[in-house]
Amino acid sequence: MYEENTSKMCSLCGEIHENGRIKRGLFKCPHTGKVINADLNGAINILHIPESVEDKGKWLEAQPVVYRWTNGAG
Repeated sequence: MYEENTSKMCSLCGEIHENGRIKRGLFKCPHTGKVINADLNGAINILHIPESVEDKGKWLEAQPVVYRWTNGAG
């Protein structure tokens, strides 16, 4: 699994559900009946991309950005 099915795959049961999005921003697993934020579901799936993929920085289409906020910094 790469990024292609991260929004369709359920992070709870691990299966792909084509109609998992029930409303904008919500993903519902038809097997468990549980509802999760759709963006969180996709992020969890990206987090679990196998570590065994060599040089995974080259195949990721979207590069995550982290901002560090400090107090008093302008």
